[in-house]
Amino acid sequence: MLFFESAFASRDPQEQHPNIILILADDLGYGDLGCYNDQSKVATPCLDRLASEGIRLTDAHSPVIVCTPTR
Repeated sequence: MLFFESAFASRDPQEQHPNIILILADDLGYGDLGCYNDQSKVATPCLDRLASEGIRLTDAHSPVIVCTPTR
């Protein structure tokens, strides 16, 4: 991970890039996170905070009908 961070670090301190976080999870349903479902059975305060401070992408598709992309 250190290599990834240093390889893409900006040389110019004035240059700003967006922070992008991609979370790929196996068997996580749309309503499992509190940011999408107020009655979620699992508390997800950190992910809820990330969602409230950023952009939530709500229309994504997988080319397969099973959990193959995460395995």
